[in-house]
Amino acid sequence: MYIPQVFNHQGVWTSRLSVEGMKCLSCVHKIKEHLYQSFDGIFVDIQLMNKSVEFKFKSKPNIEKVVNSIEKLGFSVQPYRNHAFRENLVQIALAFYVAGNVMLLSIAEYFAKIDAPFDRYFRLICLVLTSLTLIFSAKPLWLNAYAGLKARKIEIDTGILLGFISAYIFSAVNVLNNHGEVYFDSIAIAVVLILVGRFVRNQVLEESSHAIEDDFFQDPEYCQVKNGDEVKPLPVNKLKKKDRILIRAGDLIPVDAKVIKGHGSIDLSSINGESEQKICSVHSLIPSGAYSVSGSFELECLKDGATSYVLRASSICKDLINKQSLWQSKANKIAAMFLTILLCSVLILLVGEVGGDLKESIRRSISLLLVACPCALGFGIPLAFAKVIAQLSKKGVVVQNMKGLEYFKRCKTIVFDKTGTLTEVNLELSELKIYHKDDFVFNFTAGLDQYSSHHVPKLLSHTMKHLAHDKGIKISPEPMEEYVEIAGKGSLAKSSQRSIKLGKASFTCQNCEHAGEVHLNIDDKCVLTFNMQEKLSPGSEKTLASLLANHFEVYILSGDVKEKSLKVAKRLNIQRSHVMSNQSPEEKLSQVIGKDTIIVGNGLNDMLAFSGGRISIAVSSTQAIARKKSDFYLSRPELTPILDIIHAVNKLHKNLKKLYIFSFAYNMSALLAACFGSINPLIAAIIMPINSLITVKIATAGKVR
Repeated sequence: MYIPQVFNHQGVWTSRLSVEGMKCLSCVHKIKEHLYQSFDGIFVDIQLMNKSVEFKFKSKPNIEKVVNSIEKLGFSVQPYRNHAFRENLVQIALAFYVAGNVMLLSIAEYFAKIDAPFDRYFRLICLVLTSLTLIFSAKPLWLNAYAGLKARKIEIDTGILLGFISAYIFSAVNVLNNHGEVYFDSIAIAVVLILVGRFVRNQVLEESSHAIEDDFFQDPEYCQVKNGDEVKPLPVNKLKKKDRILIRAGDLIPVDAKVIKGHGSIDLSSINGESEQKICSVHSLIPSGAYSVSGSFELECLKDGATSYVLRASSICKDLINKQSLWQSKANKIAAMFLTILLCSVLILLVGEVGGDLKESIRRSISLLLVACPCALGFGIPLAFAKVIAQLSKKGVVVQNMKGLEYFKRCKTIVFDKTGTLTEVNLELSELKIYHKDDFVFNFTAGLDQYSSHHVPKLLSHTMKHLAHDKGIKISPEPMEEYVEIAGKGSLAKSSQRSIKLGKASFTCQNCEHAGEVHLNIDDKCVLTFNMQEKLSPGSEKTLASLLANHFEVYILSGDVKEKSLKVAKRLNIQRSHVMSNQSPEEKLSQVIGKDTIIVGNGLNDMLAFSGGRISIAVSSTQAIARKKSDFYLSRPELTPILDIIHAVNKLHKNLKKLYIFSFAYNMSALLAACFGSINPLIAAIIMPINSLITVKIATAGKVR
């Protein structure tokens, strides 16, 4: 039994499905009356033509009960299919009907002597039926050809339609003259097979699109909502207008909002394409989709979470699948050249009366137009990309940029950030030493997780909360007037007229006598220090071993101290000379820029390197703004999906090469066979859509391991 999804939009719960077996207005009335009697607070909108039912509820419904009640009436509930889907089915059904009848009438003509005037009647019936299929069933071909002409491009469908039109006109003239061959059966069969082939292709694309949406958005985005003194995480789609949310450096602003407290900069590149940053303070308006780069904010939502930028899954996935790749750009140029050669060949056949006379040259021209079609280049390449993207999404890899799939194969150097990438973000504090145990130290550190998404402040905050609880210290998180994170160094804050620094000793303290990896400095006094213990992230050992076995050059590029970086490298069998530590964001960029390098990281300090490397991969713990800049995003907390990317890219490039070879071999063979009269229009009509189905098979062959 199919159970549809239910969506909440501005407090109204909606769902949509299709109902098979709904044939008339009586069925519509029966369903509506039953639902209104069985459920309170429900609104039902039924479209008989689409066989679709849309529900609206005042409160969250038990949709399974609704589906059960419809099926008890004798109907079958199916996933919602839009008008275009149903129109395609009707077009295919009509094409099958026409092809079946035309073939029956043509068989009678081929194998039996039909007396006049029945032979002419049969041909006239075929003419009328073929006219119907050309006008209605072949509508998608007409629309594609027209769109190409408007854009001043020669589309593949233009060549196919020229073949249909020439065969149709030639046959119609012979019918009216009651003399000569007709090719209505060829046209009818070709239309059927083309529509079926493209229907299969579209279903594969739709399946791929849904797979990407489901896996990318399977976990709702969360934000920190402030209610009085309480702060709790809430899914973005649950946000309401006037809610107060806390935004930290690296976070995405989920809805249009106004700054209530805080000061910092935001990045609008995901909205307007510009990379410039904008400074925001109290009363500034921030649009949905912007990213916080530095500072922290308390925002007031101006819209509900249902309108959130991060929930626009359909448009994101459609843009990704339809985005033209480098392979597709080259293929389009080749296809345009081929169609030009095809039309020139037809012109030569007709003008030169190749074959002995005009009748034979027309027959060969029709065969040529019907059989020659670079389908492998036209839709095979985007289909291959879409299928791989969908399969990777099921493995926990979100493809965010087509160039990642195109250039990955040429990269044999892979560079890893250490903390949060090769090692887990959730570290443990060790050797925590507090030198000034006043209330402010506890209150300040306890509230750090509200202002930062970086692992170090969050770890300190959680540790100090537990310590205060164990010691019976009552804490009240200290509100901050300013909080700014400086990539690769630490953070600056102001609270209660006190100046605070958190980070490396070289950043926080001058000539500090206390040892420790991280220092907290308040009003130029070092109040606590601590070190951190690391453990390898899940799958890192297996991933690194496989990469080294496949002859990848593996490097560690870390902002951490050399000693810790070398310890991790030793455990993962990475060469000592391939470890670069104490790297600032700018130094990381200089190591990868302009090189065929894959960079894997998880934070703001990796963002510059993401833009400089050939390919960038963000792990699951990556801050939102850095994740947006990456080519791939690992949605699961492990590194093994990197191996899936390698396997998928190898498979994709193998399929693309097969498509090019198949397209070239098929079209050259078809062109020569048609020009030399080796195939007739009927055989050509059958071969051409078979080419399309083979293309679908090649493009979707294989699975990600």
